[in-house]
Amino acid sequence: MIFIKSKKIYAIGAVSILLIIGVFSWLINRSVLNKEAETAQPTPSQSISKNDKFWVISDVHYLSDKLHDQGEQFQFIKKTSAGKDLDYPRERLEALLWQIEKERPKGLIVSGDLTLNGEKLSAEELAGYFKRAEELGTQVYVIPGNHDISDGWARRYEGDQMERTDQILPGEFAEIFADMGYQEAFSRDSDSLSYAVRPFKDLMLVMIDTNKYINDVSGSSPQTSGKLRTKTYEWLETIFAQAKAEKLQVIPVMHHNLTDHNTHVNKGFTIDQAGNVQDFLFKHQMSLVLTGHIHTQDIASIVKGKQTIYDIATGSFATLSNPIGEISLENQVLTYQKKQLLMDDWAQATDQTDPQLLAYSTYSQKLFNDDGIGMAHRQMYEEGWYDETTADLVADFIGRMNVRYFDGADYYDQGEMAAIEADKGYQLLKKQPDSFLLAYVESILVDQDIDDTHVEIPIGY
Repeated sequence: MIFIKSKKIYAIGAVSILLIIGVFSWLINRSVLNKEAETAQPTPSQSISKNDKFWVISDVHYLSDKLHDQGEQFQFIKKTSAGKDLDYPRERLEALLWQIEKERPKGLIVSGDLTLNGEKLSAEELAGYFKRAEELGTQVYVIPGNHDISDGWARRYEGDQMERTDQILPGEFAEIFADMGYQEAFSRDSDSLSYAVRPFKDLMLVMIDTNKYINDVSGSSPQTSGKLRTKTYEWLETIFAQAKAEKLQVIPVMHHNLTDHNTHVNKGFTIDQAGNVQDFLFKHQMSLVLTGHIHTQDIASIVKGKQTIYDIATGSFATLSNPIGEISLENQVLTYQKKQLLMDDWAQATDQTDPQLLAYSTYSQKLFNDDGIGMAHRQMYEEGWYDETTADLVADFIGRMNVRYFDGADYYDQGEMAAIEADKGYQLLKKQPDSFLLAYVESILVDQDIDDTHVEIPIGY
């Protein structure tokens, strides 16, 4: 009996030790995440000028080429990647660095989904590219997206198999991208990866982490939806109060959208309790927020009384024209202008021989167009009205409309709308009044709110 009791005591003691170790490890990770970075960062002495440009990219979805072998499983992932180009991620970043060296923006803001699915190796490689941008004089500021932290989809693809690879934990994200905003921060939220920086004397960037994730390795898919935590609200109160007291121009940045950018595709993209978040930003007299997530180049406005907030969603850097939003500030007016990654020019300037790189803009657009065509064929078949004699006309129409919408070119004049109405594919589609495809197409044809590629916004207190 004494022996049995001793064994029980030993077992209880061993379990207690393991629990202590586990809790200690959890606390270490939380301490890295929650560290209040009220560092003694000196306030810049120089005010921003109209020549000080900031670039914005989003949804880079970088995947290290060391995590695949171009095998069968990777080819399947490519086909289900919603038009993202997974073959040339390194080349896109090399082109971005080449363009940065030519145009010398002061800052590069990256609004989430840096990696394909939260692979640690992908993040480490991407940080290397951003470090090179900073060596060219362009300070990089990043926040995570819903695919970056504790993502159970992080995989390596070999042959017809896939296997788990190291995920990025919350504290690790801030370590990997320490030089890309976190070390420059004068304040960090204690409950998320949010932080605030002062690139110029009169400018504050507030990088807001809106993602849902656990603080450990995950076996689940990433959560698409996002939210603002209670403590993050409290932290933002102090940050915005400081900005108002010092009469700063403020640019909030987050991954999730502040408002619906599409009547049919918004669930999980627009932040949870969006009305509360909007009211909070109205209360603090914000004029805009930079977002991403939806992969669509789109600018939406929210009006409350005499106030307007613009939600500027920059399209995915992994699709179509690989959009870059260029921001300039003059006389407390912010100008946002969509630019295109000059991939074709980079390919020519660096003597590339791959024909797809030399005509990358055509290649990238066709990739996205083909994805839309495939989606349309599948939807027609699932809805039970697939007709081989007309399906190609309908699918081709949807592919073309999808390209225009996602690339921010859906601001139609009367002549363009007349041509769309006369399109044979559209006429056939309208004969299916209950089809999701018809509802979807009509939702992307009614965007007359604002030009999705350019806006000028009064900013500042």
